[in-house]
Amino acid sequence: MKLSRRRTTGNGTRGVSPVLSSVILAAITLAVGLILVSLATSWFAINATDTTQKTDKGIALVRTSGLLAFELVRYTSREDLRLIVLRNISPLDLCVTRIELIRQDGSLGGAWPSPPARWVACGSGGLDPISPQEKAEFTSSELPTCSSCFFGERTRIRIWYIARALYDNANPELSADEMRYVETLIIYPGTRIGSPCALPEGARWAAFTSVDPVTNFLTGSFSNPPNNRFSALISYARPLTLSTQQFEFQLADQDSSQTLTADLRVGVTYEQFVGGVIGIGTPFDLSVVGSSYIPIPSHFKFGALPDRSAHVSGIGLITQYISYISDNPVVTTIQVEIGKQDEPVTFRLNVVLRDCAGNLLADMSRTVSLPAGVQWDTTYLDLPAPLDITDIYYVEVTLS
Repeated sequence: MKLSRRRTTGNGTRGVSPVLSSVILAAITLAVGLILVSLATSWFAINATDTTQKTDKGIALVRTSGLLAFELVRYTSREDLRLIVLRNISPLDLCVTRIELIRQDGSLGGAWPSPPARWVACGSGGLDPISPQEKAEFTSSELPTCSSCFFGERTRIRIWYIARALYDNANPELSADEMRYVETLIIYPGTRIGSPCALPEGARWAAFTSVDPVTNFLTGSFSNPPNNRFSALISYARPLTLSTQQFEFQLADQDSSQTLTADLRVGVTYEQFVGGVIGIGTPFDLSVVGSSYIPIPSHFKFGALPDRSAHVSGIGLITQYISYISDNPVVTTIQVEIGKQDEPVTFRLNVVLRDCAGNLLADMSRTVSLPAGVQWDTTYLDLPAPLDITDIYYVEVTLS
């Protein structure tokens, strides 16, 4: 009788069918795959939402940058007349969140809202948002003041704003990084300091805003006849008159002096010439005396380098009317014409302005470099703050 053998496992039971093993493995693989797909889908949804939010924020920032425009700026000494008008030229609603006064040195002079508050709410309990193409007005109730700013100081009004969709009213600080600002320059009205040289009521005065000698660029001296003269520009006078007025001009350099008399019109705004200058060269002083009109300024100093390689050949006062600073013209810039020899030269240009008592009003300087071949050049120095022209009696321009 034949015996048959059966294959058994180590424990004596039958093995798992290969088909069943494949089914189980496939099921496990499918389950893991589904889990991974689910995780990937969740991550993608979260990431897509975050990316969309960041993209929307970026678009809002781009669409609002620089799109709040000043239409009117009136910051006067009278608070009831102060007014700023802004227009929203962006396609989004904008919220103004803060208004600042930035001083000439960059420091903060004033802000609205006042501390401890830093930002203004948008909408309920705050400022209304500015719709696209609409404007908003701000008066003295919103415009800050500056107790430390001085009369005539160049000050910037800076207005912070943000797209309404980006502003977190409950936590404004969280929106600070998305805020933008626009700013404009004003002349701070302040309180004008009384001048010891204030003209009495009804005084007759004439403003000499330019004195331009005809000098030789090589020597710095007045030219030979018939060009031995200088021009004078009287830009303002009170009262105006068509008749000529007599003025006396006293010139003095290191070696000699001379006095000239000329009849000039104070009711015209063109240059008038005074001739007959002999033996005068830079550096020299020029003083003006009027018979019936007070000349302002009345003293001019024309400096020169010791070797006369460069000299001052013209002085001008650039003026404008700023009604909320003064009823008279104010000086904002000094114009200096330089004559020089052919060689290159570098020097320090200094301008000093004084009142009738010799008190210092402004002291400005600049390094000037002129190349070879240039015989004449003009430079401009802005005053730290505008000055009433009737306060300026001495204009001293020196080179060193």
